[in-house]
Amino acid sequence: NTIESLSGISGLTGFPDGPPVLQSNAYGDPVSGIGGGIAVLMALVHRMRTGRGQHIELSHQETVVHHVSESLLDYAMNGRIQGRQGNRHPWMAPHGVYACRGDDDWIAIAVTSDRSWEALCEAMGRPEAAGDVRFADGAARWRRRNELDRMLSGWTAGWDKGGLADRLQRAGVAAAPVNSAAEVLRERQVKARDSFVWM
Repeated sequence: NTIESLSGISGLTGFPDGPPVLQSNAYGDPVSGIGGGIAVLMALVHRMRTGRGQHIELSHQETVVHHVSESLLDYAMNGRIQGRQGNRHPWMAPHGVYACRGDDDWIAIAVTSDRSWEALCEAMGRPEAAGDVRFADGAARWRRRNELDRMLSGWTAGWDKGGLADRLQRAGVAAAPVNSAAEVLRERQVKARDSFVWM
């Protein structure tokens, strides 16, 4: 968790009005393991081509810092320091996690294009919103993201998260229920692929 903080991930994780949030899974360890595995593969290819080995020096921080490269580039090019955005996206809107009917039930929704915005409006039974000039394109929607979040939250609150995710996916909107561990194990695709087999 210290590497996660040192690398800038924690500074970008959390809500704008709150403190940094640790992801609590020692993010640097698996990421560095993957980086180390790739370095070994590259060294083996080098040995096959040249007959010479290589010395691998692996920095925990250097492998993790690439996961915040967008914010590093934004600072290097524009002098901007990105802050915490919660569940929001730097240019997509609506984008977030919205409460559904039930106890602590949520759905993640990401509108990635004008086409998916039109599909969402249709699915909500509000096709007129797609033609509303206030939401004419991605930039306009992003500027009015608070309004869109309120609109969406009011609508999702009446739905079962699984049924709503199915409805939105069929319509062409990126959406998924926020699943508990038990729900992950019951999830159709996990079961269909025999991802976990009870012994």
